[in-house]
Amino acid sequence: METVGILYICTGAYEVFWDDFYASCEKYFTGVNKRYFVFTDSERIFERKDDFRNAIFIPQENLGWPGNTLFRFRIFNSHIDLYKDVDYLYYFNANFIFVNKVGTELLPEKDEIVCVRHPGYYNKTSRHLPYCRIIRSKAFIPYFFGKVYVMGGLNGGKKDSYLNMTKELERRTDIDYEKGIIATWHDESQLNRFVYENGCKLMDPSYGYPEDWDLPFEPKLILRDKSKWIDVNAIKKG
Repeated sequence: METVGILYICTGAYEVFWDDFYASCEKYFTGVNKRYFVFTDSERIFERKDDFRNAIFIPQENLGWPGNTLFRFRIFNSHIDLYKDVDYLYYFNANFIFVNKVGTELLPEKDEIVCVRHPGYYNKTSRHLPYCRIIRSKAFIPYFFGKVYVMGGLNGGKKDSYLNMTKELERRTDIDYEKGIIATWHDESQLNRFVYENGCKLMDPSYGYPEDWDLPFEPKLILRDKSKWIDVNAIKKG
């Protein structure tokens, strides 16, 4: 049975989501071995690390807003040696929770990146997709180009393919940042540019179903409403 490495960032207030995410993933993500790589600054989580038999906890400074999302690829790339024993790598947003069985259908069929069609734009035309329109940004996609918009909160693939992507997107993010540019939707914009160029295995919004939405999909993973758990505005204000 192949092993999926699960990349999970829960710094600051986001620590509140970890226990439920872990329990639901253990219950519903089947057909694979799982190894968790948890980037956190939570003393509470570190004190309980022995409760999570298949998790490695990596100290990670809280980079604030938008640093925690903007520099996500840098965080992953800084610990490549930890991933030597896994076959796949998948990133999950902290507020995800599994609510239905997910199996090997989430794995790539070849050396492709796996992404989830954004639930807010699955039925929109290219003109209305929220790509980065900043011309000087490495994430730029012109109007009337591109056919699909993917969410930044869940993506993965075979380990080498995934790390090739994260290294490239870290490079592009850094080039933008050095020029004083931040892509419109941070890591998500950079990911969409990569998908625009290279394609992906596309999962439907049932793998990224926002809590309390009414969509024509059966939820497999729900994105919990962060505002019910943490003060999102306070985080963004820094």
